[in-house]
Amino acid sequence: MTIDLRSDTVTRPSPAMRQAMAEAEVGDDVLDGDPTTRRLEDTVAELLGKDGALFMPTGTMANQSGVALLTRPGTELLLEANAHLVHYEIAGVAAISGVQIRPVATPDGVLTADLVRAALRPDSPHVPRPSAIALENTHNAAGGRVMKPEVAAGIAALALLPSFAYAHVGIGQAGITEASGFLHGLAHPASGLDHVCAMLA
Repeated sequence: MTIDLRSDTVTRPSPAMRQAMAEAEVGDDVLDGDPTTRRLEDTVAELLGKDGALFMPTGTMANQSGVALLTRPGTELLLEANAHLVHYEIAGVAAISGVQIRPVATPDGVLTADLVRAALRPDSPHVPRPSAIALENTHNAAGGRVMKPEVAAGIAALALLPSFAYAHVGIGQAGITEASGFLHGLAHPASGLDHVCAMLA
């Protein structure tokens, strides 16, 4: 089997994977739920220390759902300037959620509390208030750079400042398994975050 790590869409399932899919217990997600999907959701929620999880077929769908949940139209979403939400989601943040992106330039792809604080606009009736901060961990456009838990915690603390219209921090397009392998603990990359998009591939 060839493994191609350029994307989660190019590596094909092995015969054993296809057999597992064919033999999986299934149900109707509209009527009573699909038991295999529900077990996956419960497992991920437990691993990440969250109250619940919802399976979505794409990372972009999960990202956009997270932004819609954590923001309000007419507010601003702060995020690293080369994040997936900035370059690869066809302005979905604006089109779907009515939110303006506030890209924050970083020297290495890792957003920090100091950089976010410096990007906050002075209070004014003429500018949008920030409603959320989006983190990307691991950061695809930064060569898979990993954000350490203490850095994410520092950013999460900023969202509690009065300048934020709503206090939310989410993590999008997260290579949680890759980050946790580097950081030696699966729950750490999600600690203190309101929303997590955990990629399985």
